[in-house]
Amino acid sequence: MSEITESTPESGLEASREASREAATDMATEVSREAATEAATDTAKVLPLLVAPDPLLRKRSEPVAAVDDAVRQLMHNLVKTMHAEGGIGLAAPQAGIHRRVIVVDVEAEDGGTGYPLRLANPELKQVSADKVGHSEGCLSVPELTAEIFRSAEVTVAYLDESGTAQEITASGLFAACLQHEIDHLNGVLFFDHLGAVRREMIIRRLKKRKRELEGKSESSAGTGGKESARAGAPLL
Repeated sequence: MSEITESTPESGLEASREASREAATDMATEVSREAATEAATDTAKVLPLLVAPDPLLRKRSEPVAAVDDAVRQLMHNLVKTMHAEGGIGLAAPQAGIHRRVIVVDVEAEDGGTGYPLRLANPELKQVSADKVGHSEGCLSVPELTAEIFRSAEVTVAYLDESGTAQEITASGLFAACLQHEIDHLNGVLFFDHLGAVRREMIIRRLKKRKRELEGKSESSAGTGGKESARAGAPLL
């Protein structure tokens, strides 16, 4: 014979109180997280960026063990730097920080979220066989653009700024931007997708530009002269 447990008004009241306490704790945690994010955003700084042919851009980045306060601050710094430089995407290694962290900010009309998206350990889970071309530039490859063909649609798994596992499916410019930034994490630059002849032409131009900038820097030493390492507003 099974035992019948009778629910009393007291037990129901206690259950309700416990649920309220849990809800209040969850709300307090969320408010605390949002406050921390706002504080980190307020203290974000613009990071100096590497410019090709700097060999550090070819170094593969390491995964983050966990999305902690330091990683979140890095994300906010990258967003501020991306916006300051007029880009729509940026990867940590472009700032000389070899962690697998990227940020993208693509308008909704271009398939994006319409707000800055912060991704740790992004991984391409699915890529379409169909390819589409987009004119790409890069904050680390100034004054150069090229049409690059990439998968038209991708699904990316990542950790968001709270450390929660997420997946997002992107198409159009948003998909191109995600692939471009993930390339950076693997030491790949956009012109690596071009044919050998065009790729070598770009590399020679970058090396020549570096020599010219170094020459101008030496000639302006002590005079306060400064040559910007970046010019224009690249797409990605």
